[in-house]
Amino acid sequence: MMAIILLIFGGLVSIAFWHFQAMPAPDLVSFLRVGQELWSGRVPSDFMRAPVYGLLVYPIGLAIGSAWDAALLINAILYPCNLVLVYWLLKRYLPKIALPLSLLFAVNPWVIEMLTRTVCETLLIFLCLLTLWLAERASIWAYLAGGIAIMTRYDAIGALLGAIIADLAGRRYRRALISGALSLVPLAIWMAGTYLSLSKGGHVHYVQLLSPSRLVSPSAWATMLKATLWPIPSSIVTILPLLLILGYGLWQGRGAWRWWLFGCMYAVVHLTYQFQEPRMYVPMAWVVLAAAAFAILRLIALRPRPTIVGLSLLLAADLVLSAPAQLGHGYRDAEFSSLIQWRVENLPAGERILTSMAELLRTADPQGAECYVPLRQVKGSILGYCRDNGITYLACDSRLLSASDVKVWYGQELLDEWRDLVAGHEVPGWRYITTIFNPYNRMLFIRIYTRQ
Repeated sequence: MMAIILLIFGGLVSIAFWHFQAMPAPDLVSFLRVGQELWSGRVPSDFMRAPVYGLLVYPIGLAIGSAWDAALLINAILYPCNLVLVYWLLKRYLPKIALPLSLLFAVNPWVIEMLTRTVCETLLIFLCLLTLWLAERASIWAYLAGGIAIMTRYDAIGALLGAIIADLAGRRYRRALISGALSLVPLAIWMAGTYLSLSKGGHVHYVQLLSPSRLVSPSAWATMLKATLWPIPSSIVTILPLLLILGYGLWQGRGAWRWWLFGCMYAVVHLTYQFQEPRMYVPMAWVVLAAAAFAILRLIALRPRPTIVGLSLLLAADLVLSAPAQLGHGYRDAEFSSLIQWRVENLPAGERILTSMAELLRTADPQGAECYVPLRQVKGSILGYCRDNGITYLACDSRLLSASDVKVWYGQELLDEWRDLVAGHEVPGWRYITTIFNPYNRMLFIRIYTRQ
């Protein structure tokens, strides 16, 4: 009965947030490129992103006519399934509060953000949950789910290791060794490709952005707790007591050790990552909630179940209503949606426009795909590149300079020129045309220039 309620609730949330964002996430372009290259029988041009998400989205996009809709469809279908799997996992160890914990996970604003964005997190959550659920039933299919999970994103490896260790502990040695080895074969092949690709240089990989020294960074831990213990306030000041509670919860719920193995391995990977955002910790949010619940159940007496269920439903309704504000009212990247409209109305036939989001714009605006030229192709002066390549227009967005990894992708000469153009300074060789603002945040805008 509870699973049906969660399916219905999840389905309604999926419908309510369908096409909530003004533009697809920029990362979708990279996922699609990997999927397209593999389906075409070609070796990927880079191995930065694992292939499963792109392999799913690309053919579905061809079938329904839109990669954007394909990615959103996958999220919309899997989001309700994730709520049910969380509930099924929790009710074995926390039967009285499995429903409210599942609803807290469901309405976490970063979980909903991943529902609305065209990235692989919702699929990753599904595969990790499925792996752990199958492993708890000693099903050999846990190896297949775990193998697919780590080829969706490598940080899911803790879920697969949980299945392997459980079989070893249960003296199913042959199954653990053979099935475990087979499930890791695709990862080994992909890692070999990654090594060969990196040895040639020319692009950046996630492994180059990890540093164990960041494990002691208070800001990284605060970011993790902010995303996973929502709506409990989290800051650098509250890190220690919250970690003590979680540690106590891990001990009290030691029977659920597979969850803790997955959560700890996932946390270590992301705590050492160079760039910190709450959304990165979404796949382990339910694990942290469970650990906190084990501790709290031991420390305080629970209210009667009907009260808990009723308050949880009220809280869920209230938090879902506040989610649009948390997500910026769907205006993420809306200035680029307006740029497409400007292109339709103003760009002369045959002309092209240089922009930092060219590949994303090609995905969202297939009719004008040939008009957009990627900024990453520029290796020196923007003006010089445009002159050499016959590009007349430039779309200069303000958000590029605030991106945490901007210096990874662009040289200093380009960034200095871009900074002057964003600031509206008079730059020789360029004539200002107009500015397109994000309707929700006027600090985000695009200045359009034409080459003189």
